[in-house]
Amino acid sequence: MYPSDYAFHTTVDSVVRRRSSRASERVARKVGNLGYWRWCDPEFADLEELAASPGSALDVGCGAGRYLGHLAALGWDVRGIEPSPSAADVARGRGFRVETATAEDARYPDGGLDLVTMYHSLEHCERPQVAVARSVGALKPGGVIAVALCNFDSPGRRFFGPAWPMLELPRHRYHFSPGSMTRLLERFGAQVEAVYYQNDLTVVPLALGYMAGVRSGGGDHGAFAGSPRVGTAVTLAYAPLLRLAGLSLRSSFLVRARRS
Repeated sequence: MYPSDYAFHTTVDSVVRRRSSRASERVARKVGNLGYWRWCDPEFADLEELAASPGSALDVGCGAGRYLGHLAALGWDVRGIEPSPSAADVARGRGFRVETATAEDARYPDGGLDLVTMYHSLEHCERPQVAVARSVGALKPGGVIAVALCNFDSPGRRFFGPAWPMLELPRHRYHFSPGSMTRLLERFGAQVEAVYYQNDLTVVPLALGYMAGVRSGGGDHGAFAGSPRVGTAVTLAYAPLLRLAGLSLRSSFLVRARRS
């Protein structure tokens, strides 16, 4: 199901990562994504909320430990949960405490964490309700949970249908909208404080490739790699115009909530 070079399961050269993050930040500021990326990539400079008062953090579905590394650099006491043995080994090799387990079956701290992050991991779970309930339960009262997901209610998904790249079949078992994620968090005792969106157009060239595959009888959502440079160019060219017109692709979203 997961290829050996699956992005979240492998390390990335630090120089390449820094260049990528700087480029991503410039794009994010231009097209209105910064609220989303401030929480999804703590390497960004504008980080008052995460850097002001570091505490204890758990990243659920931590992959090779990229976010753990960024949070640790900001002073957080970090740990992770990761179902992929190879990815968990990479994260542990970087010095992080990582349990190899699914989000549903892992051992969670009992109500003592300041922050739980789930960056595009919940859609991979077989029992997402269990994962959310256990994640919220691991927070101390007032602790924050940040969940990033593909937006099933996005204009791109409605337009591209089965060619929408973020379906990512068969790895994504479930999909969510901001409304359904808000209800799920509130069901287990977390009050939503903010919803941020990813408004870039990177998925458009990918979707066009998938659409060609679907029409030709193919359409494997894991086969068409596309070009990140093409996606960035499309975003820089058109996303600011869409933003001025009050439109956005909203392909992903991040919900930030606080345990009651």
